[in-house]
Amino acid sequence: MRREPPPPSNPELGGLPEAAGAEETYYLCSACHSIALVTQQRLTDERWNYLWDWMVREQGMPEQDEETRQAILSYLQTHFSSER
Repeated sequence: MRREPPPPSNPELGGLPEAAGAEETYYLCSACHSIALVTQQRLTDERWNYLWDWMVREQGMPEQDEETRQAILSYLQTHFSSER
């Protein structure tokens, strides 16, 4: 199976891969911690979902509307999942 090359990184967004959801991910995540904390993670898709809920419940992250939540989780699962 041939893998697609990763999208180019965007230096204005902390080096996140340029793709749908990058900007939303950058601004939400970098409000509380370094983007490096995000990019070094290789979590399962399920764990990304759990971590989102934990940050809202335990860390005071503001809940997002469902569209934003799905855009960011999809971005994280696509680019920073241990399942891919």
